[in-house]
Amino acid sequence: MHVEDAVEATMIAWRKSKGDFEVYNVASEDWITVDDVADIVLDVMGLKDVEKVYKPMLHGIGWPGDVKRVALRIDRLRMLGFKLKVRSREAIARTIVELLREISKES
Repeated sequence: MHVEDAVEATMIAWRKSKGDFEVYNVASEDWITVDDVADIVLDVMGLKDVEKVYKPMLHGIGWPGDVKRVALRIDRLRMLGFKLKVRSREAIARTIVELLREISKES
């Protein structure tokens, strides 16, 4: 989830909640794999011939603490008017571009 969507979701929940304390899932409505994230990072950074190395653990997949798939329901948040603007793939790509821009400012 892109930070702009996360902030927007949080602000909508804060402004429109009726009680002193309410709980909302703040999440994207789609999901991608760690491998997809790696591919997007490599693509955005223009890196070629990079070998991804997989080291299977725990019954051949994942790592300690790995969550195979997370898909939170955001129905309550949508009922308050939240509309996701950026899907997961675009969020990763935009974040990489933004991070690279910040890193180049510091150099």
